[in-house]
Amino acid sequence: MTRFDRYLLRFFVKVLIILFISISGLTMVIDVFSNFTEFAQYGKEGGGIGQVLLEYYGARILAFFDRTNALFCLLAAVFSIAWLQRTNEMTALLAAGIPEQRVAKPLVIASLAIALLAAANRELMLPNYRDKLSR
Repeated sequence: MTRFDRYLLRFFVKVLIILFISISGLTMVIDVFSNFTEFAQYGKEGGGIGQVLLEYYGARILAFFDRTNALFCLLAAVFSIAWLQRTNEMTALLAAGIPEQRVAKPLVIASLAIALLAAANRELMLPNYRDKLSR
């Protein structure tokens, strides 16, 4: 793995994490405000509203990752390549004789690794939370 591969993967992972946190956070905030009365009622019955939100959204985050990982990988890869274009790093790479397929190779491998992580999440983690996801 070359230094450039590590640089590109680090950027890809940063973008992926930022996308996941921002979109899942936005989704949770919208859901909390639309169902706030139910959360407040369950919070009074047991453990406080923070505990109720943690139990409810802990399992929902795993399901959200399962549904959106492919989209986030695609967006992170497109953003990473666009960033290389914007900062003229792609021009330097192509001038050095590195083909475009070689530049995209670390992104494809990282996307496959995330797809494997999502499959493991779907097969190993989500079945443990099926009762919490059905409420």
